[in-house]
Amino acid sequence: MVGMKVLQIFDLLKLQCTYSTKITVAILLCIFNISVANAAYQRGYLNLGFETPTIATGSNVCRVYISSTRVPGWLTTHPYGNEGFSGTCSISTNGSGQLMEMWAGSRNIDGTNTTPTNTIKAREGNQFVELNADAVSTISQNICLVNGESVSWKFSHNGRNTANDTMLLRAGAQTITTVSTNKTGDGLVTSCMSGTCSVSSGSGSGVGATTGSTITRWADYSGTFTYTGATG
Repeated sequence: MVGMKVLQIFDLLKLQCTYSTKITVAILLCIFNISVANAAYQRGYLNLGFETPTIATGSNVCRVYISSTRVPGWLTTHPYGNEGFSGTCSISTNGSGQLMEMWAGSRNIDGTNTTPTNTIKAREGNQFVELNADAVSTISQNICLVNGESVSWKFSHNGRNTANDTMLLRAGAQTITTVSTNKTGDGLVTSCMSGTCSVSSGSGSGVGATTGSTITRWADYSGTFTYTGATG
């Protein structure tokens, strides 16, 4: 059965490429039109905004390293390690596992909290994750795709380094796009390997910055592609 699938991604992620370049990506929302026949399979992302588990209350700033088994829906290739935290957190971090790094609140984009006018928040909601917490790795979900179906996608991405940060989006082995974004949300599609790809730079102007700051964040990327992999 072939249908239209709509994939929209927002709420922040930071990635690190194979050149040890750190990246911030926003992932927001994922909606799929699912037929009854395929209802037994996961056809859409779970916990796309990384709001579960709650790691801090109110506007408290928190960063945790927690096992991916505590983040519903998500898998990671990150090495095993011990959980930990910094800031004002409301979740325990006494375990171990394949780690994901989660942030909450308005955190300094350079990784500290000493410059309150240079902060960044999740693109939507209150929490976001950093890929490659301590090692180059990926995060993913196992989703059933049908060969030949059309997929629409969208994500937001922000850099954290002086040089532009980069990221890659793929569906299984099928590479969709690679992008490059700076710290103020100016983005560029560096390759579009499947279908169409576009960017709206600086579309998150002011989002994530302290009230009154003129700092902009987020480039919003979107496009469509036809899935060419095996159904499943």
